[in-house]
Amino acid sequence: MRAFRLTGRGWQILVVGGLTYGGARLFGTTQLYQLSFALLALLAAAFVLALLGGREIRLLRRGSGTRLMAGRESRIEIVVENGSRSPSPPLEITDRLPRRETFRVSRIEGRDRASISLPVRFERRGVYELGPAALHLTDPFRLVRMTRRLAGGSEVVVYPEVFELADFPLGSRRAEGSGARSRAVQRGDEFHGLREYRRGDDPRHIHWKSVARTGELMVKEFAASVPRSYTVALDMARRTRGGSGREVEDAVSAAASVLGYLNENRLEFRLLASDAAASSTGFGEGYREAMELLARIRADGRERLTDLLNSRGERLGDGVVLVTRETGGPLVEAAHSLLRRGLTVSVVAVAAHTYRAMRAPDARMREAGFIATLGRLVQLGIPVRVIRRAEGVESGLNGTAMKGAG
Repeated sequence: MRAFRLTGRGWQILVVGGLTYGGARLFGTTQLYQLSFALLALLAAAFVLALLGGREIRLLRRGSGTRLMAGRESRIEIVVENGSRSPSPPLEITDRLPRRETFRVSRIEGRDRASISLPVRFERRGVYELGPAALHLTDPFRLVRMTRRLAGGSEVVVYPEVFELADFPLGSRRAEGSGARSRAVQRGDEFHGLREYRRGDDPRHIHWKSVARTGELMVKEFAASVPRSYTVALDMARRTRGGSGREVEDAVSAAASVLGYLNENRLEFRLLASDAAASSTGFGEGYREAMELLARIRADGRERLTDLLNSRGERLGDGVVLVTRETGGPLVEAAHSLLRRGLTVSVVAVAAHTYRAMRAPDARMREAGFIATLGRLVQLGIPVRVIRRAEGVESGLNGTAMKGAG
């Protein structure tokens, strides 16, 4: 689709040409006829040149090579190609990335291209449609401005925000229960976690990322009996009492961060969510597949995460990390059930009540119930990390885990 409009100079030419033609009709002067025709011919030529100047212009979008992540600045490369043999005029391009951006490109030689790298920032995860872009140019005489929509938008997937975890508790080393068989795997070189450096520790086991982050020497701890595979179970049930979008996004970000931690430490994992589709990935499918799922997932589930874990006889691996927005008896019972099945359990509890506006007495009552639930989990030996709205995901996941005696 093309649209043409006259510039200020073009309107001047049109008005002067019209007046000149009127004067020629009035006085019958040949020179005035010639001048009016010349001005109008110039205007017509400007239309043709504007049309030809943008006929072979194409636009491509390229990512920066890294995955787009919510809340982080990335870059998108815009490549403008001139398919014509003739040089293009100076170009102005408007594109939606996802906000409307306008940039200018000087003339492009025939069969050549120009590229521009633009910063972009997506505030939330999801699937975004970029474009369509609009091309604006004027003819060499600057009489006519043409606007043409460049065909084809492009779809990009924005992953949830991921935070680096210095250490994350993956449950007790051996899950115990009445008649339960431990699923822990006997491997002396299995990574378990991080601890402070002690004299005599092997320098090869120093975790330098944690040293850079905290300024203290931390070493990798290995255990003879540690699970190798984990299920990250994410609570995506619909809440009837005005759940906050931020609450859901923080839960998804927490799950993505735990998956990143497992992937970095080369531990096998899968994702299981309680959305309407009961979305999941399998062991061995990889980090990218799990992040693609998290980018699209919605909190529209009708079944509680705890019910989903109890009702489905799926392989959960050796341990489960529960990322939950639900607290209370069902959570404790589900965690206890997993322990009885011989699984290790960790809990990331999103304090949903801190994301909602409520009166002070109600807030204190909800907080008391929340703390009571966490206390029952700790008594079972389950490490718990807490995410509150004020502190955010990164602080909650990297804080001190609540642990029981085990």
